[in-house]
Formats: sequence, C-alpha cells, structure tokens
Amino acid sequence: LVLANPGHNVIHKIHESKFNNMIGDDNIFLSVAEAVRTCSSKAKWEV
Repeated sequence: LVLANPGHNVIHKIHESKFNNMIGDDNIFLSVAEAVRTCSSKAKWEV
C-alpha cells in the first residue's frame, strides 16, 4: 500500500491512529511524482 498526496488532515489522522506504523512512513509520499519515482525504481529490481 502506498499513499500519495495526502492532505494535512489525512496525514494527521494517519499519525494519530498509528496507521503509519502498519504501512511504514516510507510508503507515504507528499506528491504523486515522488511516489511514482520511488515505486518505479523499486519495480525495476523486483522483475
């Protein structure tokens, strides 16, 4: 699971509920471009 471009309220709720501990802070991206860049570079190595 990857979250991209979450709003301020969403980020607050994620941390408040500790959901970020389940999915990992490294899977929450502030922009879609950052998420795509990171995930596409990981996918090259997993194929």
